[in-house]
Amino acid sequence: MTKEQLMNYKEFGEHTDFVKKADELNTSRDLYYYDKRGIRTTDINDCLDMIKWKGDVGYLEGCIVIEVHHIYGYVDTIEVPCEICVEGWDEEEKVFDMESYTIKDVEEW
Repeated sequence: MTKEQLMNYKEFGEHTDFVKKADELNTSRDLYYYDKRGIRTTDINDCLDMIKWKGDVGYLEGCIVIEVHHIYGYVDTIEVPCEICVEGWDEEEKVFDMESYTIKDVEEW
C-alpha cells in the first residue's frame, strides 16, 4: 500500500507517521501469526515451527488488523504486517512470557 492510498482513509488524512497511527488504531491489541501455509491465526501454538530463534529471542511474521473509514464512507480493514518478537516460554501455560511487535514500513502493507 502506498502513502497516497492511506490518505484515502479518514484516520490517516492528516498524519504523516503512518506506523504510529496504525499502532494507535490497534485498540484490541490482538496479534495475528502466520502459520506455514500463510494462514492468519491468533494461536501462537499453531506457529511454533515458524519462529526463527536468535539466542533466547524468537522472531516470526504476523500482523495487526485495523479498522479504517474510507473518505467515501465505507468501513474497511487493513492487515498491517509486523515482525513479532517472543521470549520466555512457559511450559505449564503453553504461552510466551513476553510478546512484542514492530510494524513494518508502509510500503510492505
